[in-house]
Amino acid sequence: MVSFPVVQIQTQNAKLGIVANRGVLDFEQPRATMEIKTTPPKLNINSENGELHIDQSRAWDAYGTGGHLKMMNSIYQEARRVGMEGIARIVDEGNRMAAIQNKADAFVELAHFAPIRFNEFNYCGDASFDNVDINYIAHKPDIQVQDGQLSIETQVNKPIMNNRSGILDIYMIQYQQIQFTPPQIDVMK
Repeated sequence: MVSFPVVQIQTQNAKLGIVANRGVLDFEQPRATMEIKTTPPKLNINSENGELHIDQSRAWDAYGTGGHLKMMNSIYQEARRVGMEGIARIVDEGNRMAAIQNKADAFVELAHFAPIRFNEFNYCGDASFDNVDINYIAHKPDIQVQDGQLSIETQVNKPIMNNRSGILDIYMIQYQQIQFTPPQIDVMK
């Protein structure tokens, strides 16, 4: 048998070293800048004073001090009533004297002195708790409103981004090798 020389081959794989740090991204969003301006509304109210009317003429008339013309007019109105009552009294007295069938002596009764009645003339008005008339006239107010203003200005701020890159370091720990070992050859033979 013939033996052939064998060449030995040894290999060694390459080894890589990797160091990796992640990158960092900082992100910040500032709030929007706002500028707000306001003008307050204005309110103007103008109002005339109300009118108060008080009529006390019936109260003064009830006191009998309603004025000379008013008092004379009342006396004139009462004179007819007093005159008619006087005529009725005279007719009544005449009828009593004419009634001879009546046993009472009408002449004796009528002959007595009758006092003068001063209160027959009522020239005063009626007394009442409601003799004063009060009338109030209110005037509408003039209301003017001026609208206010609102102004808003907004400015959007850009985001702030900081990027720190990560590190990726690749290096050789071991290089690959191929080693050939030849057989020993005996050259002497």
